[in-house]
Amino acid sequence: MATPNYHAGPGTPRIARRASATNSSKGGDAANEGNMDTRLTKLEAVLPMLATKADLESLRASLAHSLGDIKTEFERGQKENRAWMLTTVLALFLGVVTLGTFLSRNLDQRLAPSSASERPVTMPLTHAPPTERSLAH
Repeated sequence: MATPNYHAGPGTPRIARRASATNSSKGGDAANEGNMDTRLTKLEAVLPMLATKADLESLRASLAHSLGDIKTEFERGQKENRAWMLTTVLALFLGVVTLGTFLSRNLDQRLAPSSASERPVTMPLTHAPPTERSLAH
């Protein structure tokens, strides 16, 4: 199988380069008539399915509208998340303050006696040598 010899330059469209390569390798137009008819028939069958300029413009408008909706939803979600985070931080702060207040009041009540009658009785310790009586007990 011979490799096609492309005569056309790099600026020539691909289909034209392929056609010129086919013409030069097969030797003329008479050999390509059946092949060209087949290619045209396939091309005509595909043409109705191709998008028109109006189709592409409507698709572009639809995508732009959808993108706008997505941006709006994203911004709304960010605002909701920000509100939840702020609420959570405030609730945690209030919880810590409440717990600290409760603990400080509780500790103050336990450490400071409320009246003089509740003070513990203290007895001075003497350094007297043990007696027989204290050893008997």
